[in-house]
Amino acid sequence: FLNISLKGRQPNLQGIGSKVWIYTSGKMQFQEFYPYRGYESSVQPIIHFGVGTHTSIDSLKIVWSDGSKQILYNVKANNALKLDIAHATVTPSSSIKNIKYTTHLFTEITGAKGLNYQHKEPDFDDFKVQPLLPHQFSKNGPGIAVGDVNGDGLEDFFIGGTAASNGSFFFQNKDGSFIKHPLPANTLSDNMGVLLFDADNDNDLDLYIVGGGSESPINSAAYQDEFFENDGKGNFKKVIGALPGLKASGSCVIACDYDHDGDLDLFIGGRVSPGSYPLPGRSYLLRNDGTPGKIKFTDVTKEVCPKLADIGMVTSSLWTDYDNDGWSDLIITGEFMPITFIKNNMGKNFAPPFTIDNSKGWWNSIVAGDFDYDGDIDYVIGNLGLNRRHKASVKEPLCIYAKDYDKNGLIDPVMCYYVNGKIIFIPPGMR
Repeated sequence: FLNISLKGRQPNLQGIGSKVWIYTSGKMQFQEFYPYRGYESSVQPIIHFGVGTHTSIDSLKIVWSDGSKQILYNVKANNALKLDIAHATVTPSSSIKNIKYTTHLFTEITGAKGLNYQHKEPDFDDFKVQPLLPHQFSKNGPGIAVGDVNGDGLEDFFIGGTAASNGSFFFQNKDGSFIKHPLPANTLSDNMGVLLFDADNDNDLDLYIVGGGSESPINSAAYQDEFFENDGKGNFKKVIGALPGLKASGSCVIACDYDHDGDLDLFIGGRVSPGSYPLPGRSYLLRNDGTPGKIKFTDVTKEVCPKLADIGMVTSSLWTDYDNDGWSDLIITGEFMPITFIKNNMGKNFAPPFTIDNSKGWWNSIVAGDFDYDGDIDYVIGNLGLNRRHKASVKEPLCIYAKDYDKNGLIDPVMCYYVNGKIIFIPPGMR
């Protein structure tokens, strides 16, 4: 073995963050020194290497936390070695202190431009309802939408609220500062998807808010989506009766004139059935049936695309003409969902969904663009990161089983993964 202790400089006397490599008979071992193990917990500040039957280490290299370096050769094994940063070599290329910046790319301006916003969440714990959840659904908001809402040629933005706080507009001034204008309405749920779009073809941006979260029961009126009409000057009024009953816990809203009739229609993604994960929230296709002076959206999901309603736990969606036929189609992604395409049949109806093989994941985002410059649209789709504790593959996927196992009227989501070829239950504390 070889035990190494470090003596750094003030204020980092323990040399925390230093990197150590050792080489023995052509093999390398590496450790980065962070003696932390859990919440408010630590271990003995020693870097330990096991070297088997070797009696010496061919070479040892340390890069200290300030960038300085030190190399030792023929280090005896079964030894407690103390390394001192005073013996390290500092070079202009490795020393952070010697790097000189001539210009700053970014300047920290927090609080200087009127962007004074504090998100507030109601006191709610999803795990008290479903203890086996992999994550909470009451903390996913708020949504943000950007657009010129008062017609002055400058981009403003809206940030959603919760049951504990209203959403707010921030109007931009010519000097780049912003003025806060709270939305004059109390919401009863998390403002998840928010969209600024011209719903009534009057050349200003109206506001759509998707109700989401998990604080209220399934089909609660708290999740009802809301529509606000803009008077062209940035004054918004809630329009009663513009929307059908949309009481699912949703995630996103996107607009497109899918039927080519001159106005914008909407897809609303359903996220989850509160208290019944992993059952999805209902998704909707809304056709814009407004007339001059009257804004009205009709739920046409069942007649235009029946399988869209329970498509899955949607997190992101995109209107895009993936087959270049002149009609915008849908791409939908979500949690425990494959990447899903739904073809638009010339605005009359939508074909049954089809998916990319072996693409089920915990998807979060979609971006479109002709990234390879070949004349068609490509897509970048964001999944849960590979730095998660549990890994998944086609042969050994992450699985979930859902049923009211304890007969208490609530769904129990039992998640499982593979270890050494065998599927095992994931305890809640390991998710």
